[in-house]
Amino acid sequence: NTFSCQDIGFTIPVTLNVTDANGNVFSASIPVSVQDNLPPQIFSLDTLTVQLNASGVVVISQPNLTINSVDNCIQTQTSISKSLFQCSDIGAQNITLLSTDNNTNSASKLVEIVTQDSINPTIATLLTYTLYLNNSGSASLFTSDLQTNTSDNCAIVSTSLNNTLFTCANVGVPQIVLATTADSSGNTASASTVVTVADNIPPSFSINSPFTVTLDIVTGQATLSTSDII
Repeated sequence: NTFSCQDIGFTIPVTLNVTDANGNVFSASIPVSVQDNLPPQIFSLDTLTVQLNASGVVVISQPNLTINSVDNCIQTQTSISKSLFQCSDIGAQNITLLSTDNNTNSASKLVEIVTQDSINPTIATLLTYTLYLNNSGSASLFTSDLQTNTSDNCAIVSTSLNNTLFTCANVGVPQIVLATTADSSGNTASASTVVTVADNIPPSFSINSPFTVTLDIVTGQATLSTSDII
C-alpha cells in the first residue's frame, strides 16, 4: 500500500495475504497508523545588516530574511524571535527562526542581525558671538557659549570646539570657531560661529601724589613727564 500526508492521523487497515506453494491462502488485517516525524527545513540569509531610522528603530520581517521553509507535508508557521531593534541593539546579535509544520515537527535556525546607525546628529550654534578678555588678557570659550541645540536618533556622546583659548592677539580679528558633535556610532555634524574677541577692561595706573615740581633758577620753568607721576 501507498500512504501520503493525507493519511496522517488515521488508522488504516491493511490486508496481508500469504499464499503457499499449494495455493493455500492466509489473510490477516493489520492496522497501520501513518505519522510524520520529519521536521521542516529552513532556508534564509545567515546575516542581515539593518539601519536604524530617524526615530532610532528598525523592524524586520520574514521577507527581509528571504525565508523559505520546505516540508514533506504542509508547513503552517514560521516565526522570528525578535523583530524590533533600537539603539541599544547596535552591533551584532543572533535571532532564532522557528518553523513548525501541521504535525508539530519544528526546526530552528540562527540568523545574525547587525544593527547600525548611519544617521548624522544635528547641531545648531549662534551665528556670531562676542568673547571678552579677562584681567589677564585671555578668555576661554565653551561649547555652552555657542551651542543652541543638538539632537540625534540615538545619543550624543560629545561636542567639542576647534578653538577654545583666545588672547589679546585675537582682538578685532573675527575668529571662525567650529563646533562638532558626535553620536555613539561615530557619526558627526558641525556648525560654525564667528567669534569676535573684545577687550572692554580699561587700563589702571597709580600716581605719585602729591608731587613737587621745582622751577629752574634761571628760566623759572620746570618740565613734568608722565614718568614723574606714574
